Amino acid sequence: NDNYDSDNYDGSTGGMNVAFKNLIYMLYSRDLSNKVSSAMHTRILKGENISGQLRYGYVKDPNDKHKIIVDPEAAEVVKLIFELTAQGKSKTEVANYLNAQGIDTPSAYKKRKGSRNFFHAVEVKSLWSTSSIRDILNDEVYLGKLIWNKTKKRIGSNNTSSYVPKDEWMVIENCHEPIITQELFDMAHANSKKCVRSKRGKRNYNPFYYCGVCGRALAPSKRVKGDILLCYSSRIEENSPCKSNRVEIAKVEDAIMKTVNMYATVYLDEKGIKRAGKSKEVSSEEKLAVLEKKVKSLSSKKMMLYSDYKDDKLTREEYVKRSKAMVEQIDELHQKIEQLKSELPTEDNSAGKFETQLENIINMESFDREKIQKVIKKVIINGEDNIEIVWNTDDLFFK
Repeated sequence: NDNYDSDNYDGSTGGMNVAFKNLIYMLYSRDLSNKVSSAMHTRILKGENISGQLRYGYVKDPNDKHKIIVDPEAAEVVKLIFELTAQGKSKTEVANYLNAQGIDTPSAYKKRKGSRNFFHAVEVKSLWSTSSIRDILNDEVYLGKLIWNKTKKRIGSNNTSSYVPKDEWMVIENCHEPIITQELFDMAHANSKKCVRSKRGKRNYNPFYYCGVCGRALAPSKRVKGDILLCYSSRIEENSPCKSNRVEIAKVEDAIMKTVNMYATVYLDEKGIKRAGKSKEVSSEEKLAVLEKKVKSLSSKKMMLYSDYKDDKLTREEYVKRSKAMVEQIDELHQKIEQLKSELPTEDNSAGKFETQLENIINMESFDREKIQKVIKKVIINGEDNIEIVWNTDDLFFK
């Protein structure tokens, strides 16, 4: 009721009053969160569906919004996936079969049925993949179970989730009609484990290269003679027209570097911009990114500090004192951020910003994708000799 919102707090005033208010609001939020969790826990124990995302194969019961019933058409596909796997088919073989038969993926099926609750990164034909097959095979919801608490979020960890051990999951039996039997589930898993590959490191691939044939993102694949880029649809679609669209990453990067350097040089010369060469001075954008990262880190630590206080690891006085110190540090960082922002080019000066980014990539000694992506939106590839660059500018020079 005092019109104070910690999320909108700009750091212009502070001190004990702010630290105390943060404590009060966090206590209130924590209490509200506990009440919501308790209510959800009660509904789960009753076997009620509380998830907004319905599993493929099920729809809401028109007579009870807290119950789900079998969707006959999609359920047949789920059964088929388990049966093919139980017969010894690998996930890739199952995906290939479903794609060859023209069977809709879960997202394509929802779209066809008129649901708005789906997402497509690009407007291309949706295909079954090994990951979508794996998700269905591992889902015990198809046994009639309701499963909750598989992941949890930690306060102050930037809203990231972590997996909960299986013995801590909430599993409620016989909540809805099963689509498959336990026997078929076990048989499919027994055969699926025979085809498991060795685990690879976690991939965090940000799409940059796209297939000129189908429009999907190209993914890197390791080879003895050098890493290549290939279209994933060529693996999961038997007669994919993209099978021949594979190029060596080194050759593509070399072509991009030469093209970017050439166009950057000509563009800046046309604009009459003198280049002072490569500068080692840290840019305002880089300084701003560092400061914002520090603010995020301090905010997370402040929330973790509250968790320690709640767990009786800190006294109230210690918590308020340390929280106040962190608030003051965040205030100082906010002031520096505002100062740097005032020195940055305005949005209307996007051309000047683009020119600065071009200067940073001229005469690069090695391929730096982070710098390249500041001036290039994406690269469309249709063979080594047919590479199209989509620039991050509306300047007519690049059209």
